[in-house]
Amino acid sequence: MKGIRQTATPQHPSILLVDNSTAVRQSLYEWLGVIFPQCNLYEAASGEQALTLTQTCTPEIVVIDIELPHMSGIQATRQIKQALPKTQIIMLSIHEDPHYRIDAMQAGAAFYVSKQLVTPTLISVVAELLSQLQDTANDSRASSAPLETIPLNLPTKRQPGSSYPTPSPEI
Repeated sequence: MKGIRQTATPQHPSILLVDNSTAVRQSLYEWLGVIFPQCNLYEAASGEQALTLTQTCTPEIVVIDIELPHMSGIQATRQIKQALPKTQIIMLSIHEDPHYRIDAMQAGAAFYVSKQLVTPTLISVVAELLSQLQDTANDSRASSAPLETIPLNLPTKRQPGSSYPTPSPEI
């Protein structure tokens, strides 16, 4: 299906990137792939493609643009959360109007990230969600038979003067 790219490794967290801009998707894919190499990354160009992918890849995290053709990010979020209530949604938007944020949260988004602040914000939000996933996995493993631990290798404290890689300016 055009607009869908995926990489998969069993038992690793999955992140679905949804944006109708090829440049934005590619930039996010490459940027997050460098910072979170332990994650399976999937991408879709529309809300409809995102819904199709969620049926097969069951992402733990979805990063979705609010402005999508045919089906908005808000509409897609509602449907994703209905099908996969544990999936965490990060809504990306160029809109600063609080009504968009409220609509996104009511649809089920856990976070609303302004595209103007994507570089300093998105990495910490994804890291926080992955850390929560790891904590949940550790809790469930502690109460059941021992299973293989999946190291997340999350970025921790940055050294003074260093920074995370930044996405291309198209975002």
